[in-house]
Amino acid sequence: MEISFLNKDKDYERDVIPVYGDTYDESDTLTNPAQIELMGCTSLDQAFKHGKHYLRCNKYEVRTVTIEAFTDAIACTIGDIILIQHDVPEWGEGGRVVSVIGSTITLDKEVSTLPGKQYQLLIRNSATDAVTTFTVLSVIGRNVTVKESITVEPVACTSLES
Repeated sequence: MEISFLNKDKDYERDVIPVYGDTYDESDTLTNPAQIELMGCTSLDQAFKHGKHYLRCNKYEVRTVTIEAFTDAIACTIGDIILIQHDVPEWGEGGRVVSVIGSTITLDKEVSTLPGKQYQLLIRNSATDAVTTFTVLSVIGRNVTVKESITVEPVACTSLES
């Protein structure tokens, strides 16, 4: 891999350094190496570390996923670990909070649970994007009773996870 950056030690001239993977063998010839331009990087050490990072990402990140979501559902940045809910593989159920009375939350739709499994209710405040996790005691139709006493605004987004 070739890393291109503005080297402050060379009066900010463009500099290109090769960065090799951990298993690189000198008998291997690179006819067309990957090239990355680092904008804003002025240090040889930093450029080298970025190159090693890219090579290790290429080695260890063997699976990527692309998702589509509404803008209010995206409260993350690159590199964040996120929770995914989806109805096809049955990764949790989602909905909206209609009302809250004490520790009972009424959702906009019925959710189903399996007997003997423990569940958590994640509620995202739509105004602040803060996510709070609650321990579910019971689910009857649209009503979810949680262990904790809560104060949640209606229209907060929810996710029921096992």
